Amino acid sequence: DYSEYFEEEGITYWVWKSAENKDLGAPWRSPTAEEEEMLREQIDLLNKEFIETVAKNRGMDVEMVKVNADGMAYLGRDAVLLGYVDEVGTFRDALKKTEELAGVSKFILTTKEDTSWDLLKEALIKGLGF
Repeated sequence: DYSEYFEEEGITYWVWKSAENKDLGAPWRSPTAEEEEMLREQIDLLNKEFIETVAKNRGMDVEMVKVNADGMAYLGRDAVLLGYVDEVGTFRDALKKTEELAGVSKFILTTKEDTSWDLLKEALIKGLGF
């Protein structure tokens, strides 16, 4: 919430919105208690859905997935050991597996000009600007 900073700097905001929650999360105000409760409910529902989806699609027990669903990022080898991925490989390995699963021997790969990976590499090379 930057409202005090904005006030100190003489910055004024006028907000026109078509629904009550359109400015939810805006930096010029803190969330209301009702908004905080609504966001908590949405986060909890998304987390539950994510855990259930992982468990279902990986053939795992929901409770076991919950134990590991703490926001931690896993190394590839650990994700394999825990059953969250089948194997670790390169981009080319992924293309080969895709080819195999799709039952094709030839395909055309298209990508956007700036992929997420390109943007991440650029940020790491140039610095994150903190």
